[in-house]
Amino acid sequence: MSSSARKRFGYFLGIALIAIAGTAVLRPKTPAPTPPPELLVRQLGHDYLRAVGDSVSMIPPVTVLTDGAYLLPLKQSVDYDQLVAVALTTFAHAGLPGEFALSLRDCATREEFLGALLKPSVPLPPGSYPACVGREQTERCGNVAVRFLPPASAPARWPWLVFALGLLLLGGRWRRQLSAPRSTVDHPPLAPDQPLPPAPANADIIAFTPDYLLDLQQLELRGPAGTTSLTFREAKLFGYLLRNANEVLPREQIQTAVWGDEGVLVGRSLDVFVSRLRKKLKSVPNVSIQTAHGVGYRLLLDEAAAAVR
Repeated sequence: MSSSARKRFGYFLGIALIAIAGTAVLRPKTPAPTPPPELLVRQLGHDYLRAVGDSVSMIPPVTVLTDGAYLLPLKQSVDYDQLVAVALTTFAHAGLPGEFALSLRDCATREEFLGALLKPSVPLPPGSYPACVGREQTERCGNVAVRFLPPASAPARWPWLVFALGLLLLGGRWRRQLSAPRSTVDHPPLAPDQPLPPAPANADIIAFTPDYLLDLQQLELRGPAGTTSLTFREAKLFGYLLRNANEVLPREQIQTAVWGDEGVLVGRSLDVFVSRLRKKLKSVPNVSIQTAHGVGYRLLLDEAAAAVR
């Protein structure tokens, strides 16, 4: 292409880019459809009850409070960690565009005793958890309250970038450097994670050291020092790690095995349950949960403990 032809091409391309940018800026924005809040809260109640093993109870009617919150009167002790994980998944699947405040309110006084501000489309940084998640919780009758906050409208940046590029082309600053050497660094392709074979079905009681066993039926960890109660999800997670002891398990594989049938786990919720298990395993000798950075987790058993299995 001759020099004059390149100049003409750059001129017309600059005009086209400016026209595209102007059309994008002036075109009216159509707001995204928002699901009905009452249906979203009822779906949250359904997903939470399923996550804790309740698939038969009725979902109570949702009421709107004077402060704009939607109240779901479950009238029971609610596992707040599980509720947060379910809410993030439920509202993400529904395409909720903005933030929401999720809290528990006392059944009698309506006092707000647990709560956090969440956004389903923004993952939390590693090691960070929503407010109140992963902390000790007291048994208390609670109702679920959800307040939906309008999404902040941020102007799109790409039309202005296109506009600036068009001005550069019209100003004669267009340059093509097809022959310029480029610095490249070859990176070997990462091998995809090979799925591990499914663990064989074992009895509900798993002995993993000479003195300790996991009772999946009673949700208990038993040992010489006494019995430690586990939640349904903690017991299921620990049982899966035990059946695949001393193997590095990818995060996705653990999520599919422990939460796959409900599909309620998102973000860093797996890390929260692992942290809670670690606290309850502190007194158990020769057993630990190791983090495989960038991959997942591995339950470490020494040779004596593994021989019991």
